Amino acid sequence: MTKDDILAQLGDIIRETFRQPAAEITRETTALDVDGWDSLSHTMLLLDVETHFGVRLPAERVYDLADVGELVDLVAEVQAQG
Repeated sequence: MTKDDILAQLGDIIRETFRQPAAEITRETTALDVDGWDSLSHTMLLLDVETHFGVRLPAERVYDLADVGELVDLVAEVQAQG
């Protein structure tokens, strides 16, 4: 799976999680760009991402992500590690 594929799927997950069907999600999107994205909903998003991609994201890294691009990179990294 390419990073573009991951980004597209993350966009769908983010739009669904935050009930923002028209939100444009790019690598540069941050929590401040999406209505309803706060610390509690961030945890819910991460659980949705783990379930969707079948991965466990390292807890020590998920709360320091600056934008969606870093989340894409982290998902790709964890998938590559198998």
